[in-house]
Amino acid sequence: MADGTAIGFSVDALRTATADGAVVRFEGVTVTPDGGGFVAEVDGDEVGTHEAFWFAWSQFHPDTRLWPNDAG
Repeated sequence: MADGTAIGFSVDALRTATADGAVVRFEGVTVTPDGGGFVAEVDGDEVGTHEAFWFAWSQFHPDTRLWPNDAG
């Protein structure tokens, strides 16, 4: 949550988008590939992440902004 709004990233879409080492920026969060996973940062500071099943997460956080679906 960059500004208090929950943000979700599709792991499969991140893998595709960052396959060449590119970064993804969405809602103030920058995601970069790191080994076999990803690192998320806001203003250069690493932020905690949590991997969850969407069907469960969406029930508790229905206003989550989802990349790439909500990206411009």
